[in-house]
Amino acid sequence: SGSTLYLANAYGLRITDVTNQRAPVLRGIFEGRGRWVRGVDVVGSTAYIATSMHGGASWLQVVDVSDPTAPVQTGIYRSTGGSQDVSVSGDLAVVADRMQRRWTSSESWRLWPMAFSD
Repeated sequence: SGSTLYLANAYGLRITDVTNQRAPVLRGIFEGRGRWVRGVDVVGSTAYIATSMHGGASWLQVVDVSDPTAPVQTGIYRSTGGSQDVSVSGDLAVVADRMQRRWTSSESWRLWPMAFSD
């Protein structure tokens, strides 16, 4: 948002100041639960992060990024599928999960809505 880039990759969430696009500055790193960060949505000073691991364990992690140099996890919610992405609108976060079917190579998808409140 603005001059801050939130980059989700295999090693977590990277928070980068891109005010000078020719010389971006890494401000903070959040390495939460899960091997792969699949998706991130930032609303205000809160990052919602969809993460997953090999074998299907996945989470929606809620992180306070008001101080980009020291992101703090404020919530974590377990999902049964492989989280792939997250989108937040108001007090509703929706996680897209991928589920591997046990006896076939096919996959199915589902949306996992979660309401938040203060």
